[in-house]
Amino acid sequence: MYLKRNLIDPLQKEGVVHFVFCCDNVLNFHASGEDDYYAEWAEELQEEGGWALLVNIRQHIVEELQDAHLDHFLLFGVQYNDIIWQPHKPELVFGMLSALVQGRIQRLSE
Repeated sequence: MYLKRNLIDPLQKEGVVHFVFCCDNVLNFHASGEDDYYAEWAEELQEEGGWALLVNIRQHIVEELQDAHLDHFLLFGVQYNDIIWQPHKPELVFGMLSALVQGRIQRLSE
């Protein structure tokens, strides 16, 4: 809830509706058992035409997220893994990820 109330909500008030989380160094995830927090956020994003994307997630984290049914609210999976984002400008990365989310391209390349 801290992330939503202290970071996401202020960004959304400024008009941000697309969120990309680069999870290259995320080693674990602990679901709270309640998905109201994610459902609320997903509904807000959907109303504004936005989305939340998790990039480069390790397989065991994907499984934990799926076990918590967060795949109903967040975009993640193999199509969003192995994304080489570090050497690129944020605008380029966002454009490419947005196209990937919208199905206009299949994968990102170097």
